[in-house]
Formats: sequence, structure tokens, C-alpha cells
Amino acid sequence: MLGKRRAGRQHSGGSGLQKRSNESRAVAPSAVDTTIVVERLAHDGRGVARTPEGKILFIEGALPGERVEAAVHRARKRFDEAHVRALCEPAATRVDPPCAHYGQCGGCDLQHLAVAAQREHKRAALVELLAREGIVLPEPPQLLAGSPLGYRRRARLGVKVDAEGGVHLGFRARHTSRLVDLQGCAVLEPQLAALLLPCASSWPGSKRLARWATWN
Repeated sequence: MLGKRRAGRQHSGGSGLQKRSNESRAVAPSAVDTTIVVERLAHDGRGVARTPEGKILFIEGALPGERVEAAVHRARKRFDEAHVRALCEPAATRVDPPCAHYGQCGGCDLQHLAVAAQREHKRAALVELLAREGIVLPEPPQLLAGSPLGYRRRARLGVKVDAEGGVHLGFRARHTSRLVDLQGCAVLEPQLAALLLPCASSWPGSKRLARWATWN
């Protein structure tokens, strides 16, 4: 999964794995000393900026050209990871996400960016990745683009039954194992999205719902 990090095993002694795991540490969110301007998007959709000291910041929810107050939540040796604490100057490409669950659910990354800008970002990422391999295209690649919503025909959903017997069905929150209970999904094909609530309300047992929770 893009952007998903695998936890390293802990070893006694000074092994390389231990040293690498020590390079990353979660910290209490702390603000960068001043507002900063986001330079570009990383391949995973995070904004890229630099602190006044020159250290690279990857900022969740930030777009190129925006001036933001960023809060660092994970410190690394060569860069820090942060999120937007305050949006001072929004980009012209910022839009209202079409999904009510966006920002809680971890299923989508760029719904706050206009669709045309999303596509241009993906085109630029492709050109950059090819260039790293020594492949230079004679002209920009043409995109094959369909509807920005209702296109996803496969989804693996999590299921949880709470202490009162209530059924929760949805995707995981970003960077956590917490389940976001979905009332709908804007990117699922409408016929599949329409099954979300019936699946949860007609719970007859774990085996049957587990079969419903994965569509091919």
C-alpha cells in the first residue's frame, strides 16, 4: 500500500535494523517556527516544503503554493513528517472533498485537490519516474481518464462488532487500525456502494458478512 510503513523488529545490540528504527520517532505535535510555503507534491500526495533551517518536511493535506502552519508529528534524521495546523493561504486548486468521510477514512489521499490537478500530478510523477530510469518521452503522455467518482470496482472492507452487538463496516483510519464506519463511499461503483448499509444491517454472522466484505 502506498505510503504504508512496515514496523521493523527490535534487536538487542547495535544491529543495522536497530539503528534504522531509531532514526524515526514519533513526537508530540510541535509547530514549525514560521509559516512555510509548500513547494510541490510528493508521489504519495503529501506536500513537500522546507523548514527555515532547510530540513525537508512532508506535510499531509498541504498543496503546492499554499502557505501553512505545519505541526511535526514524526521526526526523522533527514526529514520530518507533519500535518497542517492552520491553512493561511489556500491554493487555487483546493476544493471541497466530495466524500463526507474524507479526512477520517484512509482510503483516499487527494480529494482536496481539483481533479484536473490530480491528473497532472500523476502525469508528472510518471514522467519523473521514467526519467530516473533514463527513459525520456518525446512528448507528454496522454492520460486515459474516466469519471473521478464511482470508478472503484474492488474494495476490501473491515468489519467490527462492538460490545452492544452493533456492526461497523468500513475502511481503516489513516495510520491506525481504527475502523471508520462508512455510510457511503464516493469512489465505489454505485451498485457496490449501495450494499454498504444493507451489509451492516443484515448481519447474520461473521462468515456471511466476511464473504460480502470483499468484492472482485
